[in-house]
Amino acid sequence: DIGDNYTVSYGQLDNVSVNKGDVLKEGDVIGTVAKPTKYYTEEGSNLFFQVEKGKATVDPMLLLR
Repeated sequence: DIGDNYTVSYGQLDNVSVNKGDVLKEGDVIGTVAKPTKYYTEEGSNLFFQVEKGKATVDPMLLLR
């Protein structure tokens, strides 16, 4: 939950260093990108990053600097 009814979800992470409910600030490291699973061997390492407002998916590029 990042406020104003927005939520952020991450996936394909390894070495996660935060817990649900932790308060984060810009620049905090939350983990590292994991090695690809068998489903992403062709694409290679990648990060799943999703932003939602309510139940609607939002283009994260509209919120990133």
